[in-house]
Amino acid sequence: MWKFVAKNCKTYIMNKSDEFTIIAYGKYANVDEAKNALQTPFIEDYVDMHGQFRQHNLEHIRVAKGVSLGELQIEEIAAETFEISCHNSHLPLNRTRIEELAEVLEIYDMFDEIEIKEKD
Repeated sequence: MWKFVAKNCKTYIMNKSDEFTIIAYGKYANVDEAKNALQTPFIEDYVDMHGQFRQHNLEHIRVAKGVSLGELQIEEIAAETFEISCHNSHLPLNRTRIEELAEVLEIYDMFDEIEIKEKD
């Protein structure tokens, strides 16, 4: 196991594996609030670039190489603790994609802490 600590001290815990998830900690009352916090900055950027947004556009908004916003799933696994994963079985969140996604989430600062963990 090794740790990757990003610029503003968010910790990423990595093992050698083929697929990863993000464990995100944030003060959201439920999964809907966390999902909204996850999607809103990407949607706002999309609207700034394209002028409008429709639900099917989630598949066109890239959050990491080969990963669209519409492919991300978020689950509440404990109070204020959420798991972010990808439901695209053909393109799993490998180490490169998960690190890129974690960096983007950190830039948007939507969660207090982010950990990358090996998918069970």
